[in-house]
Amino acid sequence: MRRSMPQPPKPPRYVQLVRSKAGKAYPYFRRGVVREKLPHDMASPEFWEMYAELLRRAEEAYKRTPEKRCDAPRRGSIGWLIREFRASSEYPPSPRTRMSYELTFARLAPIASFAIGALERRHVRKMRDALRETPAAADKFVSHVRKLYAWAMDDDLVTHNPADRLKRLARDEHYERWTDDECLRFEGHPHALDIRIAYHLGLYTGQRIGDCIRLGPEHLSNGRIVMARAMAQEKTAQSLVIPVHRSLAAFLVGLPDRGSGPWVRDGRGKPYRNAASLSARFGRALDAAGLGHLQFHGLRATAASRLAEAGCTVHEIAAITGHRDLRVLQGYTAGVDQQRMAGAAMKKMERRG
Repeated sequence: MRRSMPQPPKPPRYVQLVRSKAGKAYPYFRRGVVREKLPHDMASPEFWEMYAELLRRAEEAYKRTPEKRCDAPRRGSIGWLIREFRASSEYPPSPRTRMSYELTFARLAPIASFAIGALERRHVRKMRDALRETPAAADKFVSHVRKLYAWAMDDDLVTHNPADRLKRLARDEHYERWTDDECLRFEGHPHALDIRIAYHLGLYTGQRIGDCIRLGPEHLSNGRIVMARAMAQEKTAQSLVIPVHRSLAAFLVGLPDRGSGPWVRDGRGKPYRNAASLSARFGRALDAAGLGHLQFHGLRATAASRLAEAGCTVHEIAAITGHRDLRVLQGYTAGVDQQRMAGAAMKKMERRG
């Protein structure tokens, strides 16, 4: 008598299996404004811990929503505006960024029935101040409301933006760039291959760790790294074509041939499932090298600063790194720009006599 094959566990309530372009199924929790990817193994303790937390958050969001929850939001209301924004091209493609937006929308749920124009600056400030214990979250809330209403203004749905000119609560912090000595110190330490590959990709492309773990030989074309279509930047969906730096090219040539797939692989030779796994491993490598004060994302700042030192404009740097907000780049390159302008100013003064 033949034994029947064991059936995969049935997804619990509010969990749907979503298939990637490669055909692999991933469990997603979806209830109301709470939508998030779950761990792949539905039999693991991590899956059920995260499922319980998402269920709790969804229940809290449900309790905060106005009555008549089954009704479609009234046209011209804040709830309707959020629904229209989700359907627009301005709604970010990255699941992680979308989750951040959905947290903001959940906080707006109690006033979802209000008219779009009824939301005033004092209301946004009050909601921001309610989050003052977590300044970064408060600033993110204001940023999302500002973008929501900027989109509404572009569509002539409203004449004012209630989140404009609100001060940030968190201090402006930029990831610390690596000095040249720190780079040499890290390179001189005996790191595992995946750490060395990730380091070189981060330093010479200026990409986020989530993009570095997806890059592989198939993205090389005529001396360039092509990030387009499915391989566009994970966070912004921006397509980039980045010339390969000669130091990176020399490093990649020396790698063992493992066929197609990402260059960065874990100790078992498998691609990293997410950026967090490599980030934690990279953090341990930094500690081992005595550089625990640094982070992988600092390599992005280092790449931007080196480009600035080479005389590149902010727009030229953004063409490599993919930054959309040039103010972030200006924070990375401020010291370089100051030194360059001070040197030019002093030369002019010396010519004057």
